[in-house]
Amino acid sequence: GTASDTMDVVITVTGADDTSVWAGTSTGSVTEDATATTATGALTITDADGDDTPTITDVSSTAGANGYGNFVMASGTWTYTIDNSAAATTALDAGDSVTDTYAFAASDLTTQTVTVTISGADDTSVWAGTSTGSVTEDATATTATGALTITDADGDDTPTITDVSSTAGANGYGNFVMASGTWTYTIDNSAAATTALDAGDSVTDTYAFAASDLTTQTVTVTITGADDDVTAGADQTGAVT
Repeated sequence: GTASDTMDVVITVTGADDTSVWAGTSTGSVTEDATATTATGALTITDADGDDTPTITDVSSTAGANGYGNFVMASGTWTYTIDNSAAATTALDAGDSVTDTYAFAASDLTTQTVTVTISGADDTSVWAGTSTGSVTEDATATTATGALTITDADGDDTPTITDVSSTAGANGYGNFVMASGTWTYTIDNSAAATTALDAGDSVTDTYAFAASDLTTQTVTVTITGADDDVTAGADQTGAVT
């Protein structure tokens, strides 16, 4: 037979650092001013390298990148809480959709970004100013006046107060006017309802002023009655015998 030679071949395998893999829920959603104020999800991180066991770093309450709320990370579970008092949040209107994000880190310095979608809601407009006044029957001063304003936190809502020409109050003691946010009430001392008032009587007249967003603000004027002069008939004289 023939002789055969053998040779051992040694192959050296050099390891490489495998990229760690994040998994789990990295998105959520909340709605401005809704009953539910949080979104939550769980993340995991693994690494195929036998001696690498990365862990997710806990995070105490921290504002999201866009300022609509706050993120927390605890033992792999993230929670997002919307801040309905934040200016960025209150500026949202119905139909608006924005996002807030946070990049959570692991011990191997990799990160996973969580994205929460926030749906806006229509905030209620706010009336302010003077909504009450007072006048007295047959007094020298016949008017009461005050200024009203209306604002809306939603960034694209700018309601305005609707002007009103002279219009009788709900109870008929006088008339209301609205001009550029200032209301004026003028008592009608000739009105039957007003002349029927006596000293010590106290009644009210009201008007609900409207704004362009269809909200209203009621103005209430208190009217104090006065003692009207008695009108005597002609003197009558005669004689009998």
